Amino acid sequence: MERRLKRSNSKDCTWVNPRSVCSLNDMGFESGLATLALQRANNDILKAVELLQTESDELDGALPRLPVTIDKTKLAQLLQLGFHENDSRVALENASNNIEEAIDSLMCAIDSEEELTTILKHVERMAKTGGQNRDGPSTSTASGQTEAALPAPLIEAVINHARDEIETYKAYERFNSDLNMSDMEYLDLPLIKEEKILTEYFNMLQQ
Repeated sequence: MERRLKRSNSKDCTWVNPRSVCSLNDMGFESGLATLALQRANNDILKAVELLQTESDELDGALPRLPVTIDKTKLAQLLQLGFHENDSRVALENASNNIEEAIDSLMCAIDSEEELTTILKHVERMAKTGGQNRDGPSTSTASGQTEAALPAPLIEAVINHARDEIETYKAYERFNSDLNMSDMEYLDLPLIKEEKILTEYFNMLQQ
């Protein structure tokens, strides 16, 4: 709930959840059409399906004629960071291979604090090993060479984003916990604490 609330209040109204695109792909819808439908449906997957079923011709006419070719190097970097391949492909395509935007999209699509924590720990370990992925078996590029270490700015971007998202969860949990108090308990709150609760909630909506 809190993730949907946060995203629906975001200033970035063009964001499309790559996981929802993959779900529509599994239903048989083409990626470009799925992305456009989700964008128009504000990431409501049921509304997107309805659009795809009733307005497919109009959606098809609105698609860009030149599809994006996924940058394999950037895709490999996203996989090293711990993101799923299908999600990463969609994120890169939607971001026209801008890896920073793709990372932002992928991070915003994570819908549990547990998954965020897993990503954070994985990338923090990479930061300590100079950008090398030591969590699993070594992987190779198409030429047979070991993958290059990830650039530090990419690792730092994921770490910062994950920490921000986790803090958003904690702020929401604190706010939700305080809302569960009885009316009399809430009225007895010191003004400073009441203001802090409302500020945390407001900041969460603005992120």
